[in-house]
Amino acid sequence: MSTVKGVVLAVLVGLITIFILQNAGVVSLRFLFWRTAMSQAIFVPVVFAVGFIAGALVIIFSGKEKS
Repeated sequence: MSTVKGVVLAVLVGLITIFILQNAGVVSLRFLFWRTAMSQAIFVPVVFAVGFIAGALVIIFSGKEKS
């Protein structure tokens, strides 16, 4: 079992490394009066996390009960 976990961990680390190397370019973000520039490898996970949190908040505060 630990060998499978090790292989899965190695593959994930490899995929993350490839993602970071391929998305090392700087992207610029302008929103209203706010401007920032950051690495695309940081920007993509941040946007994903913000979207995940926004979706979770909508579900939590939608008022629907689980059936």
